[in-house]
Amino acid sequence: CLYFHIRETDRKCFIEEVPDETLVIGKYKVEMHDTVTNTFIPTGSGIGMHVEVKDPEEKVVLSKLYTAEGRFSFTSH
Repeated sequence: CLYFHIRETDRKCFIEEVPDETLVIGKYKVEMHDTVTNTFIPTGSGIGMHVEVKDPEEKVVLSKLYTAEGRFSFTSH
């Protein structure tokens, strides 16, 4: 599992080496922090997450805007 907090326009990058021809599946959920209750709440409609995956040569393997909760997948090369 990987959990992290980012602001609306921030970008978070990480590197994970996986063997060739491996199906990688990511599950995500975008929530907003409520400063009054100090809890995380579901986002409103129109809020989502952009996922971009690049191979070791910086070639884009996946680039897509997703809704606030779901899954993405790609096969490594």
